[in-house]
Amino acid sequence: MEEIMQAVSDYYKIGLEELLSHNKKTVLAGQVAMYLSKTITGESFLEVAHKFGKDHVTVIYACRKIERQILLDKKLATTIEILKEELCVKNVEIKKCVSLTGPDGDHNFEVEATVKNTYDQEIRLISTSCMLVDEEGIGRGVSYDNEEEVLIEQGEKADIYIRTPYVTNVTENSTMVVDVCFCGREFITLGSHKLPEFGETLTIKNDKLVAGSVQLYGGSIKMDEPDDDGEVILELAVNVRNISDNYIQCVELKCRLEDKEKCEMYNSWENESLPPRSTIEIVCSSLEKEKRFKNCEAKLDLLVYVPLGTDSIEATPEKE
Repeated sequence: MEEIMQAVSDYYKIGLEELLSHNKKTVLAGQVAMYLSKTITGESFLEVAHKFGKDHVTVIYACRKIERQILLDKKLATTIEILKEELCVKNVEIKKCVSLTGPDGDHNFEVEATVKNTYDQEIRLISTSCMLVDEEGIGRGVSYDNEEEVLIEQGEKADIYIRTPYVTNVTENSTMVVDVCFCGREFITLGSHKLPEFGETLTIKNDKLVAGSVQLYGGSIKMDEPDDDGEVILELAVNVRNISDNYIQCVELKCRLEDKEKCEMYNSWENESLPPRSTIEIVCSSLEKEKRFKNCEAKLDLLVYVPLGTDSIEATPEKE
């Protein structure tokens, strides 16, 4: 932890004594140091408190505060990433990077990595992109927007498979460049709602704020009239707005229909990314025979995946 304290002191241009003091001007620096000490080392709150000469409640408060502020304050989030880079903290390491040649001469790759959760909350989603770069710095193939739901608790490790591009021409000194985004998750239920009559729309009233960034503006359940074949279009929608300056990796609407005996009749989900200061509508829809919707209730949940941090790694593919 001494190295972390020194790095934070140097970054904020203050002495170690000021970092550990109760001076209001340096309180943020102290909270950042406690947050990094807890997340990087994985030590208990009591151990961190002992090192900083504080009580464990103070450390818990500092960690929770920084954790929340990172989502709302882009400058602070950048500070945390800069300090982690200086401290050479890596959340992901390449475990395997192999080049496979197919019968038609195309190249496929197997890339596996080990992820360590150094954050102060669970990692629930990992988004990866990778590019094969030749010795002249030219990209020869790209795979991107690859997302995987995970559950990696604080301080734990897990192996992940990274989706890679297919490439027709691979040179000797090519490098696989991998970028990874780690996301936490917040979840709210929008309740159970009896389906409206055919040709009607039910309004869902909900104005909750999720993850400190995503404002919910209600939604609707719309049931069309049956067509000539007795089929009905059901649409379930919610309206969300990102009120922050931070990018939201994924907002997901999950919908389930249950009959009066609680038997699941339909299950669907849709998700969208949410740029800063933007608004979207997320819609789940289904086309079914009208009898399928009789005496059913819709259960809606909203999941928000917020970036905790990013990492980049490189590896030279080996021939199998």
